[in-house]
Amino acid sequence: MSRSCRPGFTLLEVLLAVVILGVLLTTVYGAVSRTLRSKEIADDRGELFAAGREVVMRLGEEIEGALHPQLGNRFFLKGTPGGGEPPADTIEFVAMNRGGYGSNRMRPGHMLVSYSLETVGDRRDLFRLRVDRQLWECLLAEVDGDTEVCDVLEDYEKYEAYYLLDCLDLAGELKIAGNCIRVVGLRFQYYDDAFGSFRDEWDSFHEPTDGRLPAAVRISLFLADERGVIHPFTTVVDVPLARGQPTPRPGGEDDDADDEDVGEDGGEG
Repeated sequence: MSRSCRPGFTLLEVLLAVVILGVLLTTVYGAVSRTLRSKEIADDRGELFAAGREVVMRLGEEIEGALHPQLGNRFFLKGTPGGGEPPADTIEFVAMNRGGYGSNRMRPGHMLVSYSLETVGDRRDLFRLRVDRQLWECLLAEVDGDTEVCDVLEDYEKYEAYYLLDCLDLAGELKIAGNCIRVVGLRFQYYDDAFGSFRDEWDSFHEPTDGRLPAAVRISLFLADERGVIHPFTTVVDVPLARGQPTPRPGGEDDDADDEDVGEDGGEG
């Protein structure tokens, strides 16, 4: 008597097929997830790199327009180190209001421009880049006690302040990581052609840099991605109006017989 065989699969074969299918689905899911994650990271980094380059170029263009502190005009450039690593430096200088930045509502003329970092809430490792612009003639009028010349102007014609790369939303709350470019540092270094080296600070009002502009300024902006990796964005820009200024000797004295144009030390890093 012969035994009949029924078509089908044994329980072991079914379980084995389920396991293999699970492994395949897991592998495919992992590959797709990694691909999507890599694309997301690449997009975020692309946005970060684009923002970093744009801000550094903007800073450079404005610093290139710094006006020379000639005798009697009270113009100046002042760079103050902020300490820390990465540092939180500040720069102030007088330039012409050429338009193209800010609200373009300020009155045409000379203006005092300031770039600085402002902490976000109680955090000491996160900043937003603050820009202040003040009409220079009105500042001098306040110092000289002659405010009538600017009393007729609206506030927006005399002063404005705003933020670049701001991690706070309109409600003042911290944006989620994916929508936030984190500013963690800002450094300015000033090339002193009298000594042939960069300084960490500059003051057109005090020795040894009084009455002068730096021949060039090195700008370094530090941004962090969502993984906490810090990316520096650095460039060096010439300050055109520094050319032809008296070049003091290392001892601090001017050498009138040895006035020369400042050599260039520019280019992007």
